[in-house]
Amino acid sequence: KQNVSTPGTADERGTGLGLPISKEFIEQNGGTMWAQSTVGIGSVFSFSLPMNPQKVFIASEVLEPQ
Repeated sequence: KQNVSTPGTADERGTGLGLPISKEFIEQNGGTMWAQSTVGIGSVFSFSLPMNPQKVFIASEVLEPQ
């Protein structure tokens, strides 16, 4: 397993807990989380959460390599 970390936009260090905590929260609330990644380009992390039986909210954040 390779641990890759880059400083944030304000040179802050991460703990590596953001995605696991997000995934846990999303799944505990009946949602799903997925990722699409392209080497050298970046990754897109998306999730969906049920709002009511007829609607689903989908959000995405694009993360680009530094």
